[in-house]
Amino acid sequence: MSMRNHPSDNERLESSAQQAMRAVVQALPDEEPSLAWRSALNERLLETAAQSRRRQRVVWFLRPALGLGLAGALAAVVMLRTSPEPRSLPTVQDGAGIEAELLATHRQSTNFVDVAGAGLDADEASYVGTPAVNPIWNEADIESL
Repeated sequence: MSMRNHPSDNERLESSAQQAMRAVVQALPDEEPSLAWRSALNERLLETAAQSRRRQRVVWFLRPALGLGLAGALAAVVMLRTSPEPRSLPTVQDGAGIEAELLATHRQSTNFVDVAGAGLDADEASYVGTPAVNPIWNEADIESL
């Protein structure tokens, strides 16, 4: 469509329908709010503003206090955290199960390696809690040491 077929804005504003609508709007009464209504609105706005200021003040004090409280609680947990009491590992006397015997054997071999070192034969060393018995030694061998 070309621009020639469309009426201009001025022509539309001067149309009879637009003139009738203008007359209706101008005939409407100009109402201003009453002073009592304005006063009530201002009082409500002041109350709302005062409540908002109080709420902001409380939040301003509580937010850092909450942060400090949480940091203090965390510090107390970290500093005062008690470690669990160390449990003793089971021994052969505690239970006759295979787990206890395996654990005792492991402890004995660890003690053997720690005390004797790599150069000692297993037959030469005695385990913890058992006498040193070597079937090939006799009393003369022990006395000569």
